[in-house]
Formats: sequence, C-alpha cells, structure tokens
Amino acid sequence: MEALVRQLKDVDEKLAELEERAAVLKNNLEVKKAEKCKPFYARRFEIISGKSKPNDSELEGFADGSPEEAGNEGTYTGIPYFWLTVLRNQDTVSEHISKRDEDALQYLEDIRCCKPSDTKALGGFRVEFHFSSNPYFSQKVLWKQICVADNLSPQGMQAADIAGIDPRVHREDTHCTVNWKDGMNLTFRAVDKKKDKDAKKAKKGKKGNPLTSGSDGVKLKPCASFFSLFTPTMEALQNEMDFAEDPTAARLGLTALREKAQARAEKTAAIHFEILGALRQEVIPKAASIFSTGSLHEPVTGGSHEAGYDDDDEFEVVSAAEQSVDTLPLPVRKRLHAVQTLQSRAAAECMTCAADAFRDLCALDTERQQLFDKRTAALSTSPPEK
Repeated sequence: MEALVRQLKDVDEKLAELEERAAVLKNNLEVKKAEKCKPFYARRFEIISGKSKPNDSELEGFADGSPEEAGNEGTYTGIPYFWLTVLRNQDTVSEHISKRDEDALQYLEDIRCCKPSDTKALGGFRVEFHFSSNPYFSQKVLWKQICVADNLSPQGMQAADIAGIDPRVHREDTHCTVNWKDGMNLTFRAVDKKKDKDAKKAKKGKKGNPLTSGSDGVKLKPCASFFSLFTPTMEALQNEMDFAEDPTAARLGLTALREKAQARAEKTAAIHFEILGALRQEVIPKAASIFSTGSLHEPVTGGSHEAGYDDDDEFEVVSAAEQSVDTLPLPVRKRLHAVQTLQSRAAAECMTCAADAFRDLCALDTERQQLFDKRTAALSTSPPEK
C-alpha cells in the first residue's frame, strides 16, 4: 500500500508540473500575440484619430464611391465616435453604459491592453483608456488592471477561465483614481434633498410633501455608470469586512455587515471581470467588425451633464442612432476599410502564434493523458485491503 501511495503521489506531482508548464505556455502566447499586434493597433490609432491617412496597401479591395463622392470628399478627421460606437455595439459592455456616460466616451481615442509593468505574475493584464482633453476629468489615460497570484495551484489552473485568467488564483484588481472636474463626476447624480426624503417616506407608506423649488438643497447619490469601473471596490469592501469581524462590531450586532460586504465585493468583481474580459478578448481585437455590426453613434446636443436633477433611479442603457456604415462619407468609409484591413492582419499574426503554441500544448496533453493512464493502471492493480 505504501508503494501505491508513493506512486500516486509521484503522478500528482508530475501533473502539477505539467499544469505549471501549460500556464507558462499560455502566458507566453498572450505576450507574443500582444507584441505582434502592437504595430497594427498603433497604426489603427493613427487612422481612427485622423493623425494619418490610409495608404494604398490598407485600401486594397476598397470599392470607390460615386463620382460625386470622389469629387467632394470634404474635410473629415479620422472616424468620429469610433470607440463609443464599438463599446455600445458590444453586448457585454453596452449593458454598463448609461446615457450620461455617452458624452464623456465621445472623447475616447483608443483602448489598449498590456501586461502590468509592476508584476511578473502569470495571467495579469491591464486595460487602458486613452482620452483627448475633455470637460469631465483631467487625465488623458484611465486604467484598470487584474493581477493574479504568483503560486498557481493545479486546482486553480484547471478552473474555467474568466476574463482570460483563472478566478481561483485571482489576487487583486487595481485602478487609477479619476480626477473629476467640479460637478462632472458621472458616478454620482444630483438629487433634491427634499424630494429624496419624500421618496423614502413614500416607500415606507408615509406621505411626503410635494417638491418645491430650492426646498432643501442638493445632495449627491451614487448611480450606475461605466466609470464605476474606476471606483474603489475590493479594497473598500475588505475594510468593511475587517470592521465587521472586530469584537466591538460583534457586540453591536454588526457582523451581518461582513456577509453583505462579501456579497457586494463578489458581485462587483464579477461585473468588472466580465467587462475587462470583453474588452480584452472582443473589443480590442475586433473593434472594426463590432463598429460595423450595429447602428452608429450620433452626437447628443446639449449634453446630459447640464443642469437639472436626474431623479430616476432606473439605469438607462444607451440607444442606437438610426445610421449605418453605408451612410458614412467616403473618406470615413475608406478609413474604416483600412482599419478592417489592419484588424485582419493582426488576427493572422495571432493565428500563427497560436498554431506554434497549440503544438506544444498538444504535447503536454499527451503527457498528461499518459500520467492519467498510469494512475488508472496503478489503482486497478492495487492489492485488495485485508
């Protein structure tokens, strides 16, 4: 029996080693793909932003417009509202974009994904949002990143991927702090204090007074927003849980805070994982295709950030404008064709990288199966217990 235990332990150790080798291969593949795609994405940014015009190679296969269009191309810069349109056309991300977010996202110039510079952990990634100057916040770049534990366990390695990494080895997510300009924070909304108080009374069955102008001033309430991605989540909720475990909190009957904070932390983390995963795996590599799959954005006149109270608690998802790719001006259609060409070239490079990694992973699968067979054979030939 001791010999069998040693044999099974040896098999498990070798399986764990294979899982670690597979994790390294997958991580190296992601790094290699990112490097291969970098020049194509950089060129895409130049064309979308209007910093550069498409060349003949990028326009190969483009169907010219009518003679009238060819003679009157106008003065168009880049592809207007490209990234806002992409985000709104991607199902997972669009669920978290409100009408109030639209104005700020009009200034989005690029979305990039890279490996965090401050960690060597496998599987971590960082998503960056590059903006032009805007009336909402002072930074040009907003970012959020996911890091994972350095010690990857075999059990964690075998779990299903979420957002491209293993949730069982998830360590933390970090983000920048948005420097909102005065009165422009989209994660809060202004409500009339008196009206909010009356609304709470109504929910309890009490009668409140009607809203009168300038009754009790204004207060801010948190509201759903895409930019909640950059608000404190796990760290703040962990502080809540630490407080709830304090003996003083227990005497005060506040231990339930920990359960609520834990549930809120898990829900928030799941949402952020989902958004970041969609950005990494869908939005960034397939932006041109997603741009063309739905209706295009038309600018909102006036802006939703102007004075007035938003007293509706219901989250309102952005709606598509009635416009299609075919209605775009000829210069914009040319740029879109060039961006699609670059996307195809980047995808081809990724396929080449994946083919090389696939052979190595298949070899690991063969070794893994041999170990499984060895373990099965050992168990089937073990002597019966006396």
